[in-house]
Amino acid sequence: MGEFSTLEEKLKRLPDVTGVYLLKDREGSVLYVGKALSLKKRVPTHFKATRVDASKAELLRESIIEVDYIATTTEMEALVLEDSLVKQYNPRYNIRLKDDKQYPFIFISTEEEYPRIFLVRRRIDKKGLYFGPYTSSKAVKEIIKFTGRTFGLANCKKVFKTKGKSCLEYQLGNCLAPCLGKASREEYHKNLKNAIDFLKGDIDSLLECLKKEMMEEAENLCYEKAARIRDRIIKLEQLLIKQKIYFPADRCNKDFIVLIKINDETLVERLRLRSGRLIGEDHFYLENTVEVELSEITHFFLKEKYLNNADTPQEIILQIEPSEKKILVEALSSGNEGDRVDIRLPLSEEEENLLELAMKNGQIRLEAKKRNIEGEELKKILFLSGAIRRIEGYDISHLQGEYAVGSMVTFIDGKAWKNGYRRFKLKKLHDGDDYGALREVIVRRIDRFLRGDAKFYPLPDLMLIDGGKGQLNIAIDVLNTYKLKVPVVSLAKEEELIYTPQKEEPINLPSNSKAQHLLQRVRDEAHRFGLRYHKTLKEHPKSSLESLPGIGKKRTVTILKQVGSLDRLKSLSIEDIHKIKGVPVKVLKDLYEILLSSQEGRR
Repeated sequence: MGEFSTLEEKLKRLPDVTGVYLLKDREGSVLYVGKALSLKKRVPTHFKATRVDASKAELLRESIIEVDYIATTTEMEALVLEDSLVKQYNPRYNIRLKDDKQYPFIFISTEEEYPRIFLVRRRIDKKGLYFGPYTSSKAVKEIIKFTGRTFGLANCKKVFKTKGKSCLEYQLGNCLAPCLGKASREEYHKNLKNAIDFLKGDIDSLLECLKKEMMEEAENLCYEKAARIRDRIIKLEQLLIKQKIYFPADRCNKDFIVLIKINDETLVERLRLRSGRLIGEDHFYLENTVEVELSEITHFFLKEKYLNNADTPQEIILQIEPSEKKILVEALSSGNEGDRVDIRLPLSEEEENLLELAMKNGQIRLEAKKRNIEGEELKKILFLSGAIRRIEGYDISHLQGEYAVGSMVTFIDGKAWKNGYRRFKLKKLHDGDDYGALREVIVRRIDRFLRGDAKFYPLPDLMLIDGGKGQLNIAIDVLNTYKLKVPVVSLAKEEELIYTPQKEEPINLPSNSKAQHLLQRVRDEAHRFGLRYHKTLKEHPKSSLESLPGIGKKRTVTILKQVGSLDRLKSLSIEDIHKIKGVPVKVLKDLYEILLSSQEGRR
């Protein structure tokens, strides 16, 4: 308590000035960094339980014993300094961009005489322009490759003043080769400016300039230069063809951002509009946001992503405005080559529609993440090493012991994939023998796979059988026969127990288990799909005979007219079956053997 009293005294002595403050623990580690228009008024609020984030206030009261601060002359200076200190200390209680190191940037090193373009994963100690961040390093590499080759920029590590051998990129016409003195500084920097315009998304204006430049070079009889510019124009026009969504009336660069809170995380979904074209979508997860207002989260994200970023658009459209909007606009605008950055809510139906599109994308992403959580939980429960993406569910259905059918459904990433559904009209009369019917279904499924049937390719990451230990053993026996290593489990109805090959006793998961819910969805869908098949069989009650080799619809009618019923047929001897008229002897012999095997299967 004495330590906290000491802290209270320090809080009282804080100056009434603008600045940045650092809250530290006993070891001197920085736990939180913040900024304030008035340090004296702002810092004590972190320790008051009346705040929205009361639990964080309690944690801070228990952990913090030291408060340091740095006074600044303006609030914008405080904003920039806060951003720098957060990146330096990565404090535990600040909002954090999840896995920030994985988000790459495109960097152009403007301090060099012949600036190069390459990928970086964090801001480096060099002057230059940053574009991004992007969520895919593969996409960044493709953009760098396209930009470098289109505008002849270098991305190698050569010292440009040292002449040497020409590289393959120069020989292919993809680089101006400043390292060999093949391009003047003026020519190289003209191409660099075009590349920067391209990365900013201003492709239409760039095309107009390039076409004008091409005509000028052609008029001056510089046909090789004109041809190179023509090739760049073709590449850019081909790229524009790929842009699906276009708003010709709106040529302004805009980003559309929505936030969706999920427990301790917040998903940020962003759509990027450049020169009226929707050029991309990306998303980010923020941690430590459980008790933080959306306006504060928005402020953090905008500062994190747009401060000193060459890819900052003129307008940022949001569903909710950030806290301290005025100072944020000033900071982003000053770092955007003096161009004002407008942060605002939507003003038109078109802008509202784009925010709705961003929200839809975010919700789809959350659903995918939820399904991934289900698969990861299932993977741990079943002690499997590989990912569980494709699950096949099997069910055997029959009507009062007759007309047995098999069904197979396929789920990918937790979602039903209707193209992977299959029905099995059983070729043998199993008469209520679910084990025999299941064996036939799995054998036929694997056999079709081994024969290269595209409809049964590939094998699943997990087979789910509707039933208990007995059904599981049938599936294991078939897989062992074919020497296939496919994970398989069964799920029994009523008690919802999971049977696995690894354990004698079944697994009983809690009712709120996400893995349990996933298995139940697959099992229930396989059962529903099988029952749906029965509706067809009810309309054609003789179909179980029709499916047998050599017996179609006409011969089924012929047989049942003479015998009376399917039950009567099953009780006949080989002599009595051979007395049936209108059916070849060989077909009758095969029919008897099938009936005999089905009776042995029941025994």
